[in-house]
Amino acid sequence: PPPIVKFSSVKKWKQILPYAGLILGFLLLGLLCFYHLDYAALNDWDEARHGVSAYEMLRNGEPIVSTWEYQPDYWNLKPPLSEWLIILGYKIFGFNALGLRFYSACSMFLTGLLCACFVWRHSGKNEALFTLFAFCSFGHLFFSHCARHGDADALYILFYTGAVICLCKSLHNFRWTYGACLCFSFAFLAKSWHSGTIALLVLLTLFFTGAFRQMKLHQYLLCAVSALFPTGLWAAARFAKDGTRFFTEMVSYDLLSRTSQTLEGHSGGIGFYVRVLIQNIDHGVLLLLIVVIIAGLLQWFRIQHPRVNEIFASELFITALAITIPLILFSLAKTKLGWYILCIYPALAMFSAFAFHKLLK
Repeated sequence: PPPIVKFSSVKKWKQILPYAGLILGFLLLGLLCFYHLDYAALNDWDEARHGVSAYEMLRNGEPIVSTWEYQPDYWNLKPPLSEWLIILGYKIFGFNALGLRFYSACSMFLTGLLCACFVWRHSGKNEALFTLFAFCSFGHLFFSHCARHGDADALYILFYTGAVICLCKSLHNFRWTYGACLCFSFAFLAKSWHSGTIALLVLLTLFFTGAFRQMKLHQYLLCAVSALFPTGLWAAARFAKDGTRFFTEMVSYDLLSRTSQTLEGHSGGIGFYVRVLIQNIDHGVLLLLIVVIIAGLLQWFRIQHPRVNEIFASELFITALAITIPLILFSLAKTKLGWYILCIYPALAMFSAFAFHKLLK
C-alpha cells in the first residue's frame, strides 16, 4: 500500500543520507588539504628553513644532523622527523612546494579521518558526521603553520590526536596506553618539548582513571619502552655525531628559555590563547559547539549516577583534558605563538561529538 511504500522510502533515505554526508565531508577535507597545495608562495620562516634543511640533508646523504648552509643547525633545535618526510616528498614530487608540503597535508587528512572513524565506532554515523564537519570548520588547521604549509605542526597534531584516541580506547583495553606512549615518542621527534602535553595527558589519565594503582611492573616497563625507544634510537645516533651540544641547546634554549622569557618578540598575556580561539573559530560554529557541549553535558549529568569514577573514566573527560592541558601549559609559558594550541581543535571536535551523542540519547 502507498503509506507503507512511502515509509519504506523515507527509512531508506535516512539510512543513505549519513553515508552521503560522510563522503561529502571527506571530499571537503581532501579539498582543504590538497587542492592547489603548491599554489601559495613559500613562507620565509619555519617552512622555508625546514625545506632547505631537508634539501641539504638529502644532498649530503646525512639523515641524522639537520643542517643550514651545510653546517649543523643549532637554531632549529628539533629532531628531524619532519625533514625526513619532506625528503620523501622531494623524492616523489621533486624539489618544489608540493614535495615540501605534501606530508603536512597527509597528516591533517589522516587526523580528520581518525577522528571521524573513531567517533563512528564509538557513538555512531551522525556523531561522526558532526565531528567531520566541525573539524573542517576549523580553518586555522589548514593554513598558517599547518596542513597547507611545510611545518612540523600538522604532523605533531596527528600524533597528539592519535594519543587522545588511544587513551579513550584504553578505557576498555589497557594495551592502547602503549599506543599513546608511542605517539608521545613520535611527537617528540616532530616537535620536541611540545610533546610534553602528551606525556602529561597520559599521566593524568592514568591517575584519574585509577589505572596507576592497578598497573603491574611489566605494564610500567612497556609504557616506558614505548615512550622512549623511537626517540632513544635517534638520540643515540645524534650523540654519536656531535656529543651533547645539540641536547644542551635543546634544554637551555628550546625549553627553559621559551618557558621563562619572551623570545623573538612573541609575547602575550594569560588570556592570549583564549583570544586566539575566539578569533580563529567562526562565531556561528563556536556558538553551535558551546550549545551542543552544554546541552550534552547537562543531559549526561541528568542520566548518570553521580559517582566520581564514572565521570573520570569517560571519553568526555579525556577529550576535555586534551583541550585544557595545552591551553594551561602554553598560557603559562612566556613565549606565545598562535599555532602552539592547534592540537586542541581535533579534541574539541570529538568532545563536541560525544556531548552531541549524549544529547541525542
